[in-house]
Amino acid sequence: MIILNRAINQSSDAVFLINEQLTFAYVNDAACRSLGYTREELLTMGPSDIDAVITYGGAKDIMDKQFSNDSYPIFETRHKMRDGRTFPVEIGSSVVEYDGAKFSLTTVRDISERKRAEDALLEREKHSQSLLRLSRKLEQAQTYTEVMNSARDEAQAVIGYQNLWAYLFTPDKKQAKVLLAKGPVSENVMSEDGVATLTVQGDRMMEEIVETRRSLLLKMRGPMSELIRRSWKKMGNRTLVNIPIMLFDRHMGSVGGYIWG
Repeated sequence: MIILNRAINQSSDAVFLINEQLTFAYVNDAACRSLGYTREELLTMGPSDIDAVITYGGAKDIMDKQFSNDSYPIFETRHKMRDGRTFPVEIGSSVVEYDGAKFSLTTVRDISERKRAEDALLEREKHSQSLLRLSRKLEQAQTYTEVMNSARDEAQAVIGYQNLWAYLFTPDKKQAKVLLAKGPVSENVMSEDGVATLTVQGDRMMEEIVETRRSLLLKMRGPMSELIRRSWKKMGNRTLVNIPIMLFDRHMGSVGGYIWG
């Protein structure tokens, strides 16, 4: 028994022995570490106390089916730590009997890394499909407007940006001239009172966009022109992304996108 207990405690997976009263009769060291509770605390708790999804009734239903069939399919859920954080887990269990009583021997595996890998794969697939759709649309585009509409549609589909525009810097980099704006608020952007011409000097955000040659994710902060501040306030925006337009080694301008409320 000592050897068995030591072996279970060395497991990287959390192990729980659950009795018919839906309380933990045994937990290993990994269970304590993963949840942030002491062994003594966990032995006063049950499955629904550490599960962010399954209620007491749901746990009882699972246990009843497991005890009736001597098994239960592997399933996924989320466990809740002492500090309230949750993480995805995969649960497998089997029925054991001791001294006339039934127990569920449950093994819990943290699948956070697997989920992140799956999400990353899905995101890459999503972007690949988006680029394929965009390339097909650009092959058929005849005007700048059609190009911008295609880019806006894919930006909205992939990352939720509903508005897109492009602007070029003047040779002295003191101003940025908006060429095209597409999206629900394009009329505001291109209007006489909007942001068709942006002054760079003294505007912290525009200075950062001009100076860098990498994509930027920006929030409304620091000194900026009253024109931009009024526009952002009017359109309820707080975050934007800018991607530089490069011709050989020359920073010509930027393609930008807003998330507007």
